[in-house]
Amino acid sequence: MTELIKPPPFSRQQIIQRATDLIRGYARCVGDDFAMLGVNFDVIFEEYIYPEYEIELVEDCDLGVDEDGEKVLGFFQPEFNRVFIDQSLKGDPRRVFTCWHEIGGHAVLQGDWLRKEINRVGMVREIVTTAPMLTPQAEGTLERQANLFAAHAAAPAGFVNYAIHKTFGLHRPYRYIGPGRYCFSLRSGTRSLKVADFAELCRCIASYIKHWFGGLSVEALSYQVAESKMVVDMTPRVNPLSQFGLKRSTRTKERRPARNAGSVGDTLSAMMGTPTAAQRSPTAALSKR
Repeated sequence: MTELIKPPPFSRQQIIQRATDLIRGYARCVGDDFAMLGVNFDVIFEEYIYPEYEIELVEDCDLGVDEDGEKVLGFFQPEFNRVFIDQSLKGDPRRVFTCWHEIGGHAVLQGDWLRKEINRVGMVREIVTTAPMLTPQAEGTLERQANLFAAHAAAPAGFVNYAIHKTFGLHRPYRYIGPGRYCFSLRSGTRSLKVADFAELCRCIASYIKHWFGGLSVEALSYQVAESKMVVDMTPRVNPLSQFGLKRSTRTKERRPARNAGSVGDTLSAMMGTPTAAQRSPTAALSKR
């Protein structure tokens, strides 16, 4: 039986902690005052990640497309500790998250594990989606882990809260209470924007604090804003069981009618004094004889 590469058994909390530790390591390296100026991937890579992990970053290649015709934006070679970012991302807001995903999620978080797995299965080649030693399930796990790490390294929860507080001067969280107009107090004045839902409110806030995060896209940043302590969704949650639908309970056996229960027709017939179906049947007549 062919050995397969297994993804690392990291829990969600362990991945978030590893991302937090990376940013804290950077802060210790450059000093807290400098670190509090913002989370900038390029600065963190040059000042901390490259010296600490020796990950090579190549950004001048056309990575082409995958077997489904989708553009490849980046990939990681564990054996050489090398990350490629497609040249088309130059100046693209997606570049920052892609760098955090490949360098942070794959190289920093998973690099050592993948190299050990490669040695274990005797496979010396880069990890790509078409690798025969990597199942779709394992690939999916690796990608989810890398995304989670990237999200919390690119926009750490504590720093998102700090950026919102500094930008808006808030002493309590924004409260989303439903669609409508929301006011944002800035140094340049108050802005009033129409908001359709909670996600749009988070995108609005992200657009005002994005300069703290080194070019991270508003869309990516808004997901972290939604998880922050400075924005709260106050709209009521609808219990799905209160609406029409199909549900599965712990009952495993078919419900049995009571022993003395008859059909609806028999019940109505008894109430009206008319013969029941059983009384009208030939077998009922024979039994009476």
